[in-house]
Amino acid sequence: MLKIQSKEHRIKIFNRINYTSSAIVYKAIDEDSDNDLAIKVERNQNTKTLLNEIKIAKFLGNNSGIVKLIDYGFYENKRFLVFPYFTKSLYKTLLKKKQLFNCAKQIVSTLEYIHSKGIVHCDISSKNVLCSQNMNNFHLTDFGQSSHFNYTFEDVKSEELVGSPTYCSHHIHKYYEYMPRDDLISLGYLLFYCATGTLPWCGMKTCREIKEKKIDFMDSHWNTEIPKELKIYFNYTFHLGMNEKPNYQILIKLFSDEERRERRLSKNNNVLTIPI
Repeated sequence: MLKIQSKEHRIKIFNRINYTSSAIVYKAIDEDSDNDLAIKVERNQNTKTLLNEIKIAKFLGNNSGIVKLIDYGFYENKRFLVFPYFTKSLYKTLLKKKQLFNCAKQIVSTLEYIHSKGIVHCDISSKNVLCSQNMNNFHLTDFGQSSHFNYTFEDVKSEELVGSPTYCSHHIHKYYEYMPRDDLISLGYLLFYCATGTLPWCGMKTCREIKEKKIDFMDSHWNTEIPKELKIYFNYTFHLGMNEKPNYQILIKLFSDEERRERRLSKNNNVLTIPI
């Protein structure tokens, strides 16, 4: 059993729980506090991804919607990062309508925060949103591909596709730089996945096929079996310009109105059942 000593923690590593192109994630335990941890270790020495994640985490600071970076260091010349351990992500997870809307509100709020700092996440996916055991709280993780952005007056092209081909927006398939609209579109795809258990382009093997299906989805989403609020969300985010600042509060309100309607209905029902 592997043990790692950092400046502040004595960590015992157990089984592998996830992996990315640049790192392997293990379940671990803090030997001093007995708290469960997740430790991300570089596959190869000095990859830029984990270093970038450390810089972004320091820059963003503490926020309840972001998985906190507890510690970091080197082990055998490989960089490692330490986080709280979460038992669940949204991978292969179906959410009920109330849970779906709760997730939407929380992640939109978190995106509003990171975008206000001039950061775009660039890799929102089912494995990069972690949740509490009771499915009430949702947190963004894995900022390894995140970057700074600026609102500019011209469309800027990227040299490569960033993030997951499954969840990135159609703009990213066209090699435009990541902007806030793209994080929001990726979140929309994730919400669709959690509502239905799949995406229309799941199973497609080439980025070209996926891009074409996503462009078609910009119109066909109106005909899918998803909540109308999510359809409106897609319509709004699909029409955001590259340099257009999203109205996050409108989107949060969109997913809050249903909850308010349910409370009013419940209140009215209670009134009707009071004996006279």
